[in-house]
Amino acid sequence: MNQAQWSPQRNNINHMIVQELSGVELWSYLRTGAHKSLCGGEHGVIESYVRNIASRAPDAKLLAVVPRTHRLRSGKFTMNYENMRGFAIINVRPDHIYVDVICGKGYGSILFDSIFNMAHQLKKRSVELSSIALPMMRYYIRYGFRFNNRNANIMANSLVSQATRIQSNKLLSNNQKERQLLELTDGLRVLLRKKRLGSNGNGYRMKKGPPFS
Repeated sequence: MNQAQWSPQRNNINHMIVQELSGVELWSYLRTGAHKSLCGGEHGVIESYVRNIASRAPDAKLLAVVPRTHRLRSGKFTMNYENMRGFAIINVRPDHIYVDVICGKGYGSILFDSIFNMAHQLKKRSVELSSIALPMMRYYIRYGFRFNNRNANIMANSLVSQATRIQSNKLLSNNQKERQLLELTDGLRVLLRKKRLGSNGNGYRMKKGPPFS
């Protein structure tokens, strides 16, 4: 994949851009330790997992959300990788794009938009991932991902109305919403485990097919 095959996703509202990085650039960033604040937290992505996935570069494609600093005479923007807001590590496979890692609270939408745009332009059949427990309902509701197992989708769909009520409740703070959504998601995780529809070791396998808009 190269820049001629897909167009990076730009966000003119907050002056961010999704840029493809080389393996060398990602490792330079990881060595600073700054990514821990993007992937960390009690329920975040495990540090060793991020490094293990990144070690597969340059086979993996590395996308970063970075601010545009200023415009050059050529019309291009310079990139500020030191202030990276989020990143995704993906693999472009023959019929789909697999998302290994996605980190950066508040910047998931611009990353997923870019990945969906890439899948559309490269004519892939799906975008796939293995979700940890916390964000799987968010992937289901906001981004349209579905579990590979039909019964898991039926159980998840039964919780959509509850999750929507929580998200739209103006009396709840963001922390309260996140806590209640976590409780709801944890309940789904318990149900999946009881039905033996649990994690494959890396997470709960999900995918989204076209249209990718």
